[in-house]
Amino acid sequence: MRRPLRWLSLIIAFNLVSPTVVAQPKKPAKTVGEELPADARREWTAGLQLLGDNNFPAAVVQFQRVYDMTKNPRTLPNLALAHKGNKSYLRAIRAYERAIAEGASTIPAKDQQDIKDSIAALKPFVTTLDITTSVPGASVNVEGEDVGTTPLPKPIEVSTGDIPVRITKEGFREQSRVVKVGVGQPTL
Repeated sequence: MRRPLRWLSLIIAFNLVSPTVVAQPKKPAKTVGEELPADARREWTAGLQLLGDNNFPAAVVQFQRVYDMTKNPRTLPNLALAHKGNKSYLRAIRAYERAIAEGASTIPAKDQQDIKDSIAALKPFVTTLDITTSVPGASVNVEGEDVGTTPLPKPIEVSTGDIPVRITKEGFREQSRVVKVGVGQPTL
């Protein structure tokens, strides 16, 4: 009868001296908002609210302000989402590409792949616009952005939709018009 007791004692003794390994829960990664300083966090929260309300132009402003304040590349995907909602597909792609370039060490691989997938999904909604003028040296503005002076070296990338173009040169009357750009078709 002593034998079972002796084995029981050995098992108990072994359990007392062998270390027990307990897996520690992994700390959840901080959200973008948690990474931001208090003043930028307020701007971020406002941007999220505007995005949720589908107020995309105002959300673009908010998320751009957050990025300008912090230079945190993790804020750029939300800026891209606001641009996408605003139908500025090219600007969305540029924000996503900047997030990949600047956030290689801070944006997790899965999120980087999601960003690349988003870029691929937006590419069909970007095409080119070839702008030529009869007078060289004219300043060209497309969608509120100065793109160069004529003759332009190559066509300009644009989102599909109604694209405002403005051409100016001192001594000449300003030319403005809205160009309708279709999906996947270069426009002259």
